[in-house]
Amino acid sequence: MKLDLLKQKTIELFGVKEDSVTVEEEGICVAESGVSIEFAIPKGLDLDGKDMTDLLVGKEIPIEKVYSELESEIDVKEENGVRIINMVGSAQSEDRLGDIINQDGWELANYKKNPVVLWGHQYRTPAIARSRETKVENKKLVFLLDFPPEGVYELSDLVFNLYKYKILRASSVGFLPKDYKFRKDDKGIHFLVQELLELSCVNVPAHPAALAASYGKGIEFDPLTYQKVFEPLAKSFSESLQEARKAVGELNSLLDEARNQLYSFEVERKLKQISQIIKEGTPWETKQ
Repeated sequence: MKLDLLKQKTIELFGVKEDSVTVEEEGICVAESGVSIEFAIPKGLDLDGKDMTDLLVGKEIPIEKVYSELESEIDVKEENGVRIINMVGSAQSEDRLGDIINQDGWELANYKKNPVVLWGHQYRTPAIARSRETKVENKKLVFLLDFPPEGVYELSDLVFNLYKYKILRASSVGFLPKDYKFRKDDKGIHFLVQELLELSCVNVPAHPAALAASYGKGIEFDPLTYQKVFEPLAKSFSESLQEARKAVGELNSLLDEARNQLYSFEVERKLKQISQIIKEGTPWETKQ
């Protein structure tokens, strides 16, 4: 019952639909297209007699992690085997939950120690690229990405080319809020200081918590995984179709041969009838 009340207060606080909020014993997740905010409910926190809104606004239930996606500004360069993408990962603009990220508040030191780029927040899948340069410039968090040479890693090749031909256009940053406040006049949160945890290339806005849950069930979202799963099925279907067509062709040949044999049999039978009539000297007629 307390969790139900906490969910309702969260819905009211963020102004979202019911299916955008998930509440469990360990935490709360608010997810809209392009953004996901995860709150951690401290163990032993007494919810009795507490104003649920105050628990969130007062940070007794703090934000653990945020994923913010952006239809990114992309500049792709490929020359002499070197493949580079200049990508904007975050900008100081309001997202769909009304959140604003202070671009001067980024802490980048830890990320720069291992500046790998992921596909779709998938930590178990090898990184697809590396950020050569990560910086805040003109109120935007900018990444200069180095992709490996063609042929080194199939997933990197696929993602690079999808950006190159403007099929993919989005990016997503995951970060740990260090300082934030709820906006008074509008729905949403103003993130003041935040530590960058990761940059991901993404296909469409997704719910990272759902992705994480899927790993426990052995489900992968790597596009190459889909290809590996469905390609044999497609190949099997194609081969089966070819075999079916071949069988139909053979059947048609047999039917043609049967028709020819039947025609020959009928001709031979008629000739025998005519021969018999001539021998008997009977009037000309066709006997059945």
